[in-house]
Amino acid sequence: MMGRKLQEEWGQSLVESALVLPVLILILMAVIEMGWMIYNRISFDNMAQVAVHANSKTDDLAATEYVEKYVRRNFSRYDDSSLRVKVAVEQKTYEYSEYVYKVNQHKYWEVPMYFDIMRSSMEISYDVPYLTGFGKMLFQDTDNHLTLTANAMATRALENESIKWRDEQDGGEDSD
Repeated sequence: MMGRKLQEEWGQSLVESALVLPVLILILMAVIEMGWMIYNRISFDNMAQVAVHANSKTDDLAATEYVEKYVRRNFSRYDDSSLRVKVAVEQKTYEYSEYVYKVNQHKYWEVPMYFDIMRSSMEISYDVPYLTGFGKMLFQDTDNHLTLTANAMATRALENESIKWRDEQDGGEDSD
């Protein structure tokens, strides 16, 4: 009697395990796939920020080539042909006045100033392959990858001087 009851309990637990195990495996695969994509998203966004801040080129085409080479050299993980980079560079000059107080004359002296800035904006995309076959089903995708796209922007001051100094430099170059 005792053996039969033990055998029934063991059989019942085996049936429960057979029902629960596939569900647990599916949940585990979903967690792994989501973790993989979150990890890639964070890494990709950080890489994009670093790459756009590294740009030192002032021409759109040269900047795109520079950033793409920078990414491929420093982030070898993204050396796939599915990496697409587009960089736009804009330079602007802003003029303003600073006021300096002359103590001996008890008045303010206006100093015309300017600064040049370079604004780099980048759009970069990359196809991340799924870790498991479950990724296609989870993200309802027909491909074997998920395309990550990041937009990043950086502003860099190129020059900040007095207008008088700039005009003197321009005049000096013309006279040579």
